[in-house]
Formats: sequence, C-alpha cells, structure tokens
Amino acid sequence: MFNSYGIHQWPTKPASQPANKNTNDERVAVTQQSQTSQATYTSTNASNSQTRTILDVPANPNPTCQRLQETFGIDFAAVSAPHAWSSHLDLILERSQLPEDKQFQEKDLVEWALHQITHRLPRGVQHLPRDWSPMEKVLEKLVARYEHLTSPTKTNTIPPPVTILVMGGSVTMGVNCFSPGWRVRSLRCAWPFRLESFLNQMAGFGEIYQRSDDSTKLVKVINKSVGGVNSDVGETILRYEILGPNTYDVIINAYATNDMHINTMQDANKSGADAFGDYIMSIQQEFVRTALSLETSCDNNDRGHHQSPWLLFLNDYLGNEQRSVLATTEGGHGIDLLASYYGFGAISYPDMVRDLVYANTTDPNFSPNLWHPPGKVGMRREIHHTAVFHRIAVFLVSYYAWVATSTYCGLVVWSPDHSVSIRNGLPPRLTKHLVLDTISEEWKNHDRLRRDSVNSPIAVTNISSENPSETPCAALANPRCALSWMSKLNSLSNNNIEEYFAPFVHQPSTTWTVVDQDSKPGWSPPYDGLGQALVLDVPLTKRPVQTVVLFVMKSYGEKWENSTASVEVLQTTSEGTSWESVLGPQFVTGYHGKKTSETYTETLDLSRMLAPPSTLRIRLSLQGGHTFKLMGIAACDAGGDSTHLVSGSRPGFPRQCSIYQRESVVKQLPEQQCNEVAYFEQACSFTKATTKGCTDPHWARETYAKRRRGDDPKFRAVFVDRACTNVQRVADILRVGTHDVQKYSFGGTGCQKNVTYNDSEPPFASESVCITSRPTKELSSAKLSAGITDAELQILSAKTLDDAIDRVGMKNKPIDYLWLEGDVYEFFAPGAADETLSRVRYLEFPIGYEKGSFEELVLQRLTEHNLVCYWSGTNHNLWRITDCWFSHYTTKAWAKVACVSAAHDDARILLERMELVFAETLLKDQVFE
Repeated sequence: MFNSYGIHQWPTKPASQPANKNTNDERVAVTQQSQTSQATYTSTNASNSQTRTILDVPANPNPTCQRLQETFGIDFAAVSAPHAWSSHLDLILERSQLPEDKQFQEKDLVEWALHQITHRLPRGVQHLPRDWSPMEKVLEKLVARYEHLTSPTKTNTIPPPVTILVMGGSVTMGVNCFSPGWRVRSLRCAWPFRLESFLNQMAGFGEIYQRSDDSTKLVKVINKSVGGVNSDVGETILRYEILGPNTYDVIINAYATNDMHINTMQDANKSGADAFGDYIMSIQQEFVRTALSLETSCDNNDRGHHQSPWLLFLNDYLGNEQRSVLATTEGGHGIDLLASYYGFGAISYPDMVRDLVYANTTDPNFSPNLWHPPGKVGMRREIHHTAVFHRIAVFLVSYYAWVATSTYCGLVVWSPDHSVSIRNGLPPRLTKHLVLDTISEEWKNHDRLRRDSVNSPIAVTNISSENPSETPCAALANPRCALSWMSKLNSLSNNNIEEYFAPFVHQPSTTWTVVDQDSKPGWSPPYDGLGQALVLDVPLTKRPVQTVVLFVMKSYGEKWENSTASVEVLQTTSEGTSWESVLGPQFVTGYHGKKTSETYTETLDLSRMLAPPSTLRIRLSLQGGHTFKLMGIAACDAGGDSTHLVSGSRPGFPRQCSIYQRESVVKQLPEQQCNEVAYFEQACSFTKATTKGCTDPHWARETYAKRRRGDDPKFRAVFVDRACTNVQRVADILRVGTHDVQKYSFGGTGCQKNVTYNDSEPPFASESVCITSRPTKELSSAKLSAGITDAELQILSAKTLDDAIDRVGMKNKPIDYLWLEGDVYEFFAPGAADETLSRVRYLEFPIGYEKGSFEELVLQRLTEHNLVCYWSGTNHNLWRITDCWFSHYTTKAWAKVACVSAAHDDARILLERMELVFAETLLKDQVFE
C-alpha cells in the first residue's frame, strides 16, 4: 500500500521477540550500541509532548527484515557493517578455519590478512543493487532454509540452500594458491571453496556442515571456473545453459583478470574495436544482459514480473599484462560504468590494496608473488594471486553481503515499484551511438520486446512442424539443450565423460577418445589420424534444435600446427531410413599464434529448425595437423526470451527467429495462395502485405529525421532506374535525410506520416545521385526550380552501380539510402554492385517475375554484404526474411523488400527500430490470404 505521499508502506507488525538464547552463542552477537550522545527534540503536538531522540527508531516494517531479525537475532538496519565487522574479528577468525585444516595451521596467516584488510573493506564496495528484489528473494530463501536446518519438520518440500554460482578463470580456480604446512592448493585453496565453509560457519552451522553433503548447508557455493576463459565464453555458457537451466540465486562474475588477459587484447585487435577498454566492456556487457535476462524459474507464478539472479561482479585484476598503470584499470572502469548503468553489484579487490602494491611492487603478499622471481632481473608477466588474495576475497564478499543487507533493511520505504529497471526491463546497450535524444524511446522499445517474449508461450514440450504444443513454463523439466557438456564444468572424470557420451556416440564410426593432458580432458582423434571421426547421434524428443555450439581448445607448437577439423550436421529423413544434410562441412581450427592453450567457442547456426521426433547427427573429423581437441559441445533450441534466441547467421545480425516468431509470421503470411493461385493474380500473402495500401517506410524516415550530424555532415541517397521517375518519393527521402524542409518541398507529401526533425543543428548537405537511362524531365524541372545543384543531386546513366558511384565521386563513402526500382537481379549481379552494397546503410527494392533466385539474393548475396532484409509491408508492417526464411518465399510474386546494414555502427539504431517494428507487426491481428 502507499501513503498520501506515494511512499510504499509495509504492514505494521509488533517488535520481534528476542532470539532463542540457545543459539546466540553460534551467531554473530551484536550488542546494542551505547547512546552516550543523543540529539533530542520535543514534539510540538499537544497530544504527544514527550521528548524523543533521533535514535528512537521504530521497528522495521519490512516483513523480510523482520523475519531476518527474528531468525538471526540481529537488527541489520541498526548495525553498520564496519562496526559489526571490526567488533568481532576474533569470531571471524575462528569461523575462517577450513574444515579440512583440522589444526588450523593457517591461523596466523588468516589473522594477519584479517587485520591488514579490515579497515580497507569499505573501499572494496563499489556498487549496491539498484533493484533490491533479487536480494529480497535471497533473504527470504535464507530464512526458510535456516528455519529448516534448526527445526526440521516433515514436509514434502524442503527449502533448498541459497546457491551461489561463481564463474571465472584460472585465478578463481586457485592457480598459484597454496598454504605452507598443509597439502591444500588450487581449487581447495581458492576463495569460492573457502567462502562456502565461512558463510555456513558464520551462520552457526559449523558443527553440522559437511562439504560433500548439501543437506547440511545453508549456503552452497558452486565454483565453475575454467582456465583461459573470459566473460565472452562465460556469456555463452549462460546463454546456452551449458550448466543446465538456471537454478542459481546469486551469480558472481570473477572473469576480470581473464578479461584483461593478453589473449583478450589480441581478440580485441582482431575484432576491430576502437580501443581495448571498449572491447572489454562490450563482452562484459553481454554477460550482464544475459545474466539479468535468465528465464524466470518455474516456481515464479508472476511471469510478467521478471526475476533475475542477484548479480555481482568481483574485480580481481592486479596483474601486469599491461605495464601502463592507467591501462591496467580499463577493465575495472568498464565494470564500474556497467554497474552504474544496469544497477548490479560490484566489488573490487584492487581498490582496497592498489596503494600497497604500487608502493612496493616487490612485496609478495597483495600482488602476484612471481613478478620478481629470485635470481631474475626485471618484472616477469604474472596474473595469478597467492593465497593472501583468496583469504581476503572471502572477507570482501562476506562484508559486501552484510553492507547490502544492512542497507536494504534500512530502506524501509523501498518497494519494487520504485525501480525503473523492473518496470522497463533492461536499458538499451550502452555504446557510443546511444544518445540522449532517443534513449528513452529505445528503453521503452526494449521493454516491449521483453514483455512480449515473457508473456508468449515459449517453453516447448512437444513440437513438430505440423502441431506445436506449448506450456507456459517447463524450463527445469525440459532443458533447452538436447546435448550439453563442457570440460571441467560438468565435474566428470575421464571415464564418466565417456559414460555420459555413450548414448550418443555412434559405433564403429567413432575413433576419437577422451584425452587428458595438463588436466584438460577433451575428445581427440588418434595422433596423425587424418579423416578419423567423432560421430554423435542426438535424439530429439521434446525440444527442437537450431544451433550447435563447439568449445574448441586452441594451442601452439609443432603438435598443434595446422590443427583443423571439419564439422557437419545431418538429420534423419521423415521416413527415418536415411540422412539428409542440414549444415555442410564447416572448418574449425585448433591452433593460434599465442603461447597459451585456451578455449574458444564456435557457434554453428543451422539453416533450419530441427523439430522432434528426429535424430541429429554431428560429425567431426580431423582434416589437418596432428591432432585436435573438443572441450565441449551443446545442441540447443531457440526458446526463451529475446536474449536467449540463437545468434544470427553473421556477427551483428539479429538473433534467428524463435519458434513463437516463426509461427506468428507463417500465420500472417500463409503459403496457400502462393502455390495454389496463378502468379498474375497477385494473390500471394507477401504480395498483398507489401503492395496493397500506403507505402511508408517510417522506420527509416523517422531514424534519418532525428539523426545528428556527428562526423559526417552529408546525406547520401542513391536512386536507381524507375525510382528516379517518382519525384514525390525522391523529394521525401531527400527532405527527411537532409532536414532541409524548404528546399525539398516539391512533389507533395503522399500518404507518408509526418516525421519529427532534429532541429537543434544545421541541415545536412545532400550528395546524392539518380542512376537511370529513362527520361527524367519532371525531376530535372523540379531540381531546377528548387535550386538544387549537381553536387547535391546528379542525374546520369551508367552500366553498373559501382561504375556510377565511382564517376560521381562517392566511392568509399557511406550510402545512407539506396532505393532501386528495376530488375534487382541485374543491378545486384556479382561484380556489378559489390562496392556499393558494402557501404549501404538502408536499401529498398521490389521483386517480381524477373529471372533470378530470390533465396540466393537475400540469403547469400545480400547477407555477404551484412544486409538484414524484411518484407516491407504497407500500413507500417515488417516481417524479417533473413534468418526467418520460409520455403514459399521462393514463389515468383510481386513484393517489396527493405534491408538494413548490420555491419555499420551508424545503422544500428535503424536496425533495432526495424526489429521493434517486426515485433509489433507480429502482435497485430492480421492475416494476408
């Protein structure tokens, strides 16, 4: 409920009773703070004249915090984290003892770290959540689990432990972590391993806690870290559910060191990113968006209210991959900016100790201890911390949890209604092209796409091409992947890996075996076994498959030189007696020029959705070099919301159409009339949808009308063949592109909607051309009357588009708008327009009965030039064709097509706008038949 000021009010409840005295000795006993100095005031209300102090705080009305106080005996709202922590160092030290360290041989080392870092812990807290809902759910689950462990009752449903998923690289695996005097190192020394026992002991379960028995745990920490993996691969692991459907309450991204790794730097150079920091932030941002978009679990009945896990980023990078001090901070800056923008939590180890490290880089405690190895001159490259970091990281994560809990319980007026992020979903991607002029509109658009996805039936349980059947939520019982495995993540031994794959491995075709070298098990062919194969037959029983993801190890040296494998995908025919190709041989390399062994992802997007019941065959064979190693594989569908859809067929493309989208498209554009009625009757669905009514590409007109000048003050349009004879459309395109309403007012307005111009800057100058051999008397006359120069609009004829563009001096310049009215197969023939198409931002053209393959044109020629195409419907409709293809589109029929570039950043806003129009079109109650 809300009071008269619109502030959320929790139901009032009497102050809680003291906690059970029998359990107080097992908890952090926080004494009431003395009130030696109190500011006072006297009430002016005649009926309430008693003196009150500012510290007379009423009981916390938040029911979650009330239960928390009743359970743990602590009023978290009244006790600050710094005071609580520093007042109980002895207790914290005691509970830091690992169960495996029976004699607590680490005690002196832990105590030293605790005293060194306690006063620095507040500096490690960077960002608290903006949306407290995920944390609220964690606290509710924590209380329920605590009550079960302390007073177990017979019930059909046992509250599970709070589950924390930690994802990171070799630092988080504990490489270089060991404690002198006892034989524990690496994973059993790493901070996630320590965190679980510390949290359970701090909660008072030290006597019953057993690491191997989840039934004894209040909190369960799962460390799924893999060496040589960064946020980019981590995002793939989450998106394709390599770890299984989401069941995690908290996700901690600890990839910061690997995000700053020399390997990531080289990947950034290959990507063409303007700066290394931009590339780091881009891969971190995709991880954030995927983590915050994980599907709502099936126990959440309110699917309209998205509930993501509590996301926390841990910056652990204090390595020396970069020798410039400023450069070493780029990854941390990205985390800081993204946490502020998206509202997730962030903590930083470097922010606590950076001054100690820089003051003495030879000190072996707070920085990697092998920077200056004995007997060596100069600094050596090293990123892995010692055990000191891992002890401190436990304190930092735990301290952050207390700060967050104390803050949340102190915000007694907070409610979910106060969070814009809940109402509006994820904000648009943070890029250099996101501008204040359009961010609000784009945010609303993103939210509409999210809500459409959440409210649509997306968990497919038994789909076939004829009769799809869906349920609103079946994610846990019905995983997205028919096959899913990644080395080191699934906790399988070598024998268990082969047992896991036994139902899938086709014998005797398979000669590959699981090879484990340097604790990196994976599938490999016999050495020098060219042509030797791994053949997997994957039965599809419930959900379809649209993508296959390979995790490939790439290494160096003579053994891995020219390592290459081919991959092909087949499916059983409808009769089930033979195989048909779905994806022809694709070649994947297993070597690189870096002196490291690391895991890369290779995503294979299938040409069509493979629906059950069927069998999918994946065949890998060695084609070059001595060997190859497969570190993981997944075969998954495109279910889930917009973030979970399968990647587009090229980088930057929208994700392939989901099952829901494909069903909506074929419902609105059915195939019956295309095949059953003569072509000259123009009865095909996409003919009716694109030619009957007002032609108004408002998505492009609005985008260009609001465009800002940036670095290029020119608007370049190219009109081809019959387009030059439509004076009204030519004038309209030049008008919205240049913002010069007066000069290009000729020709009338037609049926197009009015647009809103960006009037804050001078108009753009036109540098456009009409390419035609047809008479252009009307256009020439209008040009003369309006005072348009040849520099602004030339009219000429030419053999090819590339020739014309070269002649008018527009070669190598961006083309904002290309409108063609003519034989598209002739004008876009190989060699005729390659240079032009590579620089086009937006393209319009018709198709008809000309000789040529529309399928080849859209799915090959235009795709090669990174153009995403749509049916350009009348009445403001768009249906995507690229990565959303149907067989009846090959029918010869009249229709109009619009395409947008996915390769140029300055066209990204237009691409996203067209995707939104596509989504809106599918929501309309319309059928073209």
